[in-house]
Amino acid sequence: MTPIGIATPAEPEGPDLVKLEQRTVKWWEPLALLSVLGLLFLIGDRLGLRGELKALRAWIESLGVLGPLLFLASYLLLTMLGFPSSPLTAAAGVLFGAVVGLATAMVAATTAMLGSFLIARHLTPERWRRRLLATGGFRRIDRLVLRRPALVVAMVRLANILPFAVVNYGFGLTRVRFGTYALWSVLGKVPGTVGVVVGVDVIVKALYRGHVSWKSAVVVLLIVALLAVAIRKMNRRLGELAAEVPS
Repeated sequence: MTPIGIATPAEPEGPDLVKLEQRTVKWWEPLALLSVLGLLFLIGDRLGLRGELKALRAWIESLGVLGPLLFLASYLLLTMLGFPSSPLTAAAGVLFGAVVGLATAMVAATTAMLGSFLIARHLTPERWRRRLLATGGFRRIDRLVLRRPALVVAMVRLANILPFAVVNYGFGLTRVRFGTYALWSVLGKVPGTVGVVVGVDVIVKALYRGHVSWKSAVVVLLIVALLAVAIRKMNRRLGELAAEVPS
């Protein structure tokens, strides 16, 4: 489809990666999430969290394969309706632990990313697509995706400058190939998911034992620090790439 290059004055501007990069820096989110969990560890005994978490995991384990399936269904429903993915990813670590939680979260995220993309691509009315392509911001993103599809998809996914659902549906309205989107979306989602799920599992196990495994804590902090640095650099690089593309 050829993008429409003329926008009427009344048309609202679409998302612009340059502006988003300047005002939306979410590199701190994984660290903030783990900080909250660390605080819960410190006050966990007073809140009775140890017993509650043990009971919750015991109940989830009693469900067998139905537990991950229920989580998958809930994740799909909530994220496709616009609910943030980070709390749900953290929930996977709480409910299933590091290994099963990571696998479950990645399957759920992948299904949501691909499903939302296909819905946007095949079910969006043509008049809506034309209106989006008539906005300067969205037109710039579409051209940027055409120039550097794999890099842009991976960077947008990792940099986390837009809500999960917006990215999923938004890419479906661009001209990126499905295979490119699928591969690089999954690869871009892995680092953040690993950091959150493993970090949450370390905190939960610490609550169980009443003390922190410092080796595990150091590993998690290193993962989060590297992720924060990478996300910040991705934000800047996205802004540079977007500035090179004409409106």
